[in-house]
Amino acid sequence: MTGADHGAADVTVFRRRRTLFLTWTPASHGSSRTRQLARALGIAQVRHLGAPWGSTSRSAPLRYLLQAGWTLGLLWRTRPEVVFVQSPPSHSVLLVRWCCRIAGGRYIVDAHSDAMQRRVWLEPSWLHRPATRDALVTLVHDEHFQRLVEGRGGRVLVLKDPIGSYEWEDHPLPEGFNVAVVNRFAADEPVEEVLAAAVHEPSVRFHVTGDPARAPAGLVEGAPANVVFTGFLPERRYYGLLKSSHAVMALTTRDHTFQCGANEALSLGRPVITSDWPTLRGYFSQGAVFVDGTAEGILAGVRRMVAGHAAYEREIGELRGIRRADWEERAGALAAMVESAFRDAGRPGR
Repeated sequence: MTGADHGAADVTVFRRRRTLFLTWTPASHGSSRTRQLARALGIAQVRHLGAPWGSTSRSAPLRYLLQAGWTLGLLWRTRPEVVFVQSPPSHSVLLVRWCCRIAGGRYIVDAHSDAMQRRVWLEPSWLHRPATRDALVTLVHDEHFQRLVEGRGGRVLVLKDPIGSYEWEDHPLPEGFNVAVVNRFAADEPVEEVLAAAVHEPSVRFHVTGDPARAPAGLVEGAPANVVFTGFLPERRYYGLLKSSHAVMALTTRDHTFQCGANEALSLGRPVITSDWPTLRGYFSQGAVFVDGTAEGILAGVRRMVAGHAAYEREIGELRGIRRADWEERAGALAAMVESAFRDAGRPGR
């Protein structure tokens, strides 16, 4: 059995114009935002130019050289009028800017949180500021990053991940209260604290996603019996896990980091347990429990979710409609920017 949930916005400009969505991350392990954003905007051409051997720092020079070559070949063959380019890495934005200046296309930067917070993607400023200024618009997750882009002279639009457009397979879970823990064993994910909390709530089963090979040594072997490591799941099975769970946990120790997993839960109508940061509190204004990054805080949050689950489930359904309407309005504003740019380019004297 399968299910689907779709939303729509008036973004036909991306079908009428030759539009390409480009990212230098592999399709299998990259952010779901690229796929969901392209689908919601009606962008048929999505190209993941990730290197097959992964993204270690040692391989970075060769990887970026190959990706630059692949990008040049792709842009030469397809001649897009509009290029969405994901950052990080910001090197891809620099290359797309150069190609668009030569070929006459326009580019839109989809700036993830990491691109706005790590110096490696921001410096030297004399090189990256012109790429920000020349972009038709930079898409960011929150108002904090909006101010940063505006400070560099760029046009900016806050556009979070779209609501809907998810397909899933049934994912049967055992009896009792089940929590899906969206996790990649990244440095900002407090997975060890989650496991420490799980010890004290054996009636709740925690389904931790992500490749266990990336886990800290001894973490998997020392996990309590009510923790299940799912491994890396294909997209439809992953969404099935989220849909089947009573709640979805998506945590970060880093401020101004939007939680894609929590937004996926919202899209699927599942209540959320997420980190207590202003950005997340503002967006998940109901249907969510907020926790700090300690085992005690996570445990208290899980217990609040279990006790008030029916109310949280009702609230997340209401919030879903609110956020969908907001996203469609902002997507319409993005489409209007693109229409205006091409209309102005066609005027005499331009």
